[in-house]
Amino acid sequence: MDGPYQDQFTLDNNNVDFRSLGVITYTFDLKQYPNARAVTLSFKDSSGRLYTQKADLSQFR
Repeated sequence: MDGPYQDQFTLDNNNVDFRSLGVITYTFDLKQYPNARAVTLSFKDSSGRLYTQKADLSQFR
């Protein structure tokens, strides 16, 4: 089945809500950090919400 995918959630008031699930892919150019073992990636989405994600680069070498 091709997306959009949905999942069922039970809210605090016991009502059921179906919400679309999606995947967003971001690309970060880390070439300027060739010896880095760990980084923290930060970005804002279009609504201004800030996201941060720590990554252990030694897992990808």
